[in-house]
Amino acid sequence: MRVCIGDSDLGGTAIAQSFILTRAGTSIWSRVELKKTGFFSAGTQSLTASIQTNINNAPSQIILATSNSIDASAISNAFASSYYFIWTQPPVLSASEIYWLVIRVTYPNSSINYISWSAFNTLLSTEGYSVNSIPLSSVYQTGLSFFSSARTGRTRFLFFSIGC
Repeated sequence: MRVCIGDSDLGGTAIAQSFILTRAGTSIWSRVELKKTGFFSAGTQSLTASIQTNINNAPSQIILATSNSIDASAISNAFASSYYFIWTQPPVLSASEIYWLVIRVTYPNSSINYISWSAFNTLLSTEGYSVNSIPLSSVYQTGLSFFSSARTGRTRFLFFSIGC
């Protein structure tokens, strides 16, 4: 299962996944599973990640860290592969706090050229995935600063890891 970033059927050019660390640490990178559909010319479109704080179960737009850019043309279209976003200034993250990993793209919405972020359906609960009874979810950007879980589904969790 994948959730698309920049697919014109969904709208928006960012997608995010909430997360909680069980212990505090300085994050160096985040690894995500991505797959390309369609074609992107080299050096023209990119993806950038950020870590944001939480507000009302959505990214707050308060950016704790931003990453290097990944060229959209470099993403595999054969199968989902791991890609590393390296933080330009590694953030110190606290344990038991909700954070958001947000991936933003520069390409326009399209139904034929987009990037997918690998996900799985939890299917164990209609409430989705949680850590220590705190619900975590994925959300899709629906406006300049608005995010909605309606487009990704509350029971989906996007694959990623945080390197501390």
